[in-house]
Amino acid sequence: MTKVSTPSIIVILIVSCMHAISAFSSSRLHRSASASLRLINNPTVTMSNLEEIAKSSDGQDKGKKVINVLCLHGKGNCGSTFQKMLAPLEESLNSSTSSGGTFNFDYLTAPFRMDAEADSDERMQWWTLPPGIRSFNAKKYEGFEASKELVNNALHEKDYQFIFGHSQGAILTSALLTMKESDNIFTPKSNKNENATLLGFILNGNAWPNPYSENLENRQHQNEEEEISKSEEGHIHSEYESRSPQVLFVVGESDKINPPEGALRVRDAMERGGLQVNTCHHPGGHAVPIEDDKALQEMVDWIKNII
Repeated sequence: MTKVSTPSIIVILIVSCMHAISAFSSSRLHRSASASLRLINNPTVTMSNLEEIAKSSDGQDKGKKVINVLCLHGKGNCGSTFQKMLAPLEESLNSSTSSGGTFNFDYLTAPFRMDAEADSDERMQWWTLPPGIRSFNAKKYEGFEASKELVNNALHEKDYQFIFGHSQGAILTSALLTMKESDNIFTPKSNKNENATLLGFILNGNAWPNPYSENLENRQHQNEEEEISKSEEGHIHSEYESRSPQVLFVVGESDKINPPEGALRVRDAMERGGLQVNTCHHPGGHAVPIEDDKALQEMVDWIKNII
């Protein structure tokens, strides 16, 4: 039997370790290259899920819950420009260690161009109005049904926990929220997603959805009538119906485009109708207050508290 000296054993161990390190480095390089190829070959990848893809290449996000947010821009914007506006909110939510999950933001683009002759889809709107008419005094939103269908399709394709609406996107969300259960696309029954877990709505720069005034003003009576009807029919409440979604109104005290009283009027009507409402006041104007650290943190905390 050949006797192996201690120095020889040490040499063997060192060589073995060097082989292991080399194999590990090669594996890491292969995974990084694969992730890079996915980014290059996938034109739909955006900065909002760049970190998620990078982490998944190493398996670090395995089993982590994904919280989906559907974002509806204001008049004159589009999905990509709204994404740039909300980037600080996305970053704040995803950098938090206490959120318990990864936040994925999706951005819809409204179906109507502000300038019908334009070639670009950067200046879009959810409905059209006659010259000089505003959403808070209009008698009709021309194209509203097409926008409703667009949002409904998005809800059908993915389970969203939050809806973030800004300006006209907030007015659209408010109008949709006022509808009876049979027409309300935010209910699992309507959007055909029985596993929906929609938790809340964030509405910034909101205004009174005038064509749907009756729905808003009568929401409380509608809810009472529906509850009586369900009771008489022996209706069993679903988990969705047993809890009402929460709504955060983000109100700029210096908003000259949609003055604060319009948003507060919608808030009060929704509260009377049975929705849980909260208000984030800030001294700014119409824009989403992402540069106001206090307001930004208030939005982040509100979202975290209800997930």
